[in-house]
Amino acid sequence: LVGVPSTIHFSHFKPWLPRPISRPFLFIQLAALVGVPSTMSVPVVSLRQFASLANNSASSASDAGIVPDADTTGATRDSRHRQAPRRELSAEMPCVQELARALTTSGFAILVDHGLESVVQKLYDLNKRVHALPQADKTAMAVNAHHRGFISQFRMADEGETRQNYSESFISQPDASTQPAGCIFAGPTPWPPSDHAFEADYMLLAGEVAAFAFDLQRMIAQGIGLDPDHFSQYFQSPQWYLRLLRYPTPPPELKDRVIAAGAHTDYGFITLVFPHDRSGLQVQAVDATGEIVWEDVDTTRLTHAIVLNVGDTLHRWASGALRSARHRVIHDGPGDRYSTAFFYDPHYDTIVQPLDSKDAPFAYAAHLLKRIRANYTTLPADDGAA
Repeated sequence: LVGVPSTIHFSHFKPWLPRPISRPFLFIQLAALVGVPSTMSVPVVSLRQFASLANNSASSASDAGIVPDADTTGATRDSRHRQAPRRELSAEMPCVQELARALTTSGFAILVDHGLESVVQKLYDLNKRVHALPQADKTAMAVNAHHRGFISQFRMADEGETRQNYSESFISQPDASTQPAGCIFAGPTPWPPSDHAFEADYMLLAGEVAAFAFDLQRMIAQGIGLDPDHFSQYFQSPQWYLRLLRYPTPPPELKDRVIAAGAHTDYGFITLVFPHDRSGLQVQAVDATGEIVWEDVDTTRLTHAIVLNVGDTLHRWASGALRSARHRVIHDGPGDRYSTAFFYDPHYDTIVQPLDSKDAPFAYAAHLLKRIRANYTTLPADDGAA
């Protein structure tokens, strides 16, 4: 590898690559071909260089599908109102290389020096705020047929898991007015009756994270040898979910029957997890004997760290070049564990054309609905509608 020229055509390995690629990406692809260590720690990636870049003056809000809302009293109803930074990227930037390597091998990366430290703290405060609401509010906010609202403590198990998930959470999405006609998720969100500022605070923070996620999808594209805006057209009006989770410590009589979150892969493009300095997240790997093992994603010493992972949609879109890894959450106490998850996906009507032309295209909406219906009972039965 030392003698590899600075650019090389890699079409004989990946026929979908349209142009010469850099030496870092060649290393990643060769690593994928020859195999990676059976177990490895989740890499820590510093975004200090990326976060410090000045915004391109030519950037516009439409670059990220972010539309100012003329009604300032309801501006946060549409989380797209925040302008996403449009930074100049280079495949030679260490953070671009390191992120691509992490997502190709582990499927996970721990992000630090990202510039969202205040947002991470506000998300933690918002998370604790929703779970401190009176039970009457939580009942009034019960998750509805649009997959919006408060999800009670017991939920059906994830695929392949015999134990029930033991958590409760609040989840919402973009304002229904931004979703296409016929979208099953387009509907009202049951906001807290006793906390009238919660909706605005929630949507404001969702907008901040969505702007950051838009930057990340450009960085991922650049890192795997594509134009940074290869995916951007599909995120002009993204589908996202911001989920505020609480994992209580199970009582002794339930410990063998429940798990904080069973082993699963995520459905969408990328997920950003804000573990709020708590352990418990684990990624599946295989040890030298071929046995399945679980590796801790330890962020306890990394204040305000963000965990990024690849979802199944991006894995299929990249024709397997990026790993969607099975993961789970373990929590036995002490106290409650709070975690916030932001699922960032393309526009609901996106037809995904995988990078390898040999792989069949698929409809994102159909893929998403199939997975959600397999794990939740809140959506209407499949009648052929999207």
